[in-house]
Amino acid sequence: MESTNITNKNKKITKNQIIIFAIIAVVIIFALVSFNKKQNAAKSIPNNNNKQSSVTGDPNKVEVKNQLISTFPSFPVYPGAKIISSAKVGQSPTRGFEAVWETDASVPLTMSWYLTELKKGGWNVVAPPGDAKTVGEQIAQVSKDKLSVTLDIDQKNSDTTEIIVNIPE
Repeated sequence: MESTNITNKNKKITKNQIIIFAIIAVVIIFALVSFNKKQNAAKSIPNNNNKQSSVTGDPNKVEVKNQLISTFPSFPVYPGAKIISSAKVGQSPTRGFEAVWETDASVPLTMSWYLTELKKGGWNVVAPPGDAKTVGEQIAQVSKDKLSVTLDIDQKNSDTTEIIVNIPE
């Protein structure tokens, strides 16, 4: 009889241990899922213009949508181009600024305008695009004073050209 009592106690302990283990596992899984969602979600911060700015998953990058970030260095904007986003990145090696605009103009026309306007504004074309007639993507490197800028004009789709300006600090 004594051995039957010991066996029943072991079964009860084993069932209790399984239940406790299952509860702990569910809690851990829930905590991990919640933590992962918090890590991946961008935090929205309202700004004075009633537009959205966000701190991306990278705490060193502050990005604003539909406007130019207030500290963005002076740089010409293609006529009629719509600002999509701009950002300030605060950690090396990508420390600096980035802005993205869209236009319905072609890549060659957009790059030609930029090269002309930048030269008028005292910018030096350090590395012009390889072929001024390329319609897919053209990249130029320009500089003025202490600024060095990468200008990337890219055909996003048949109706939209993307203008990306990167200014490292």
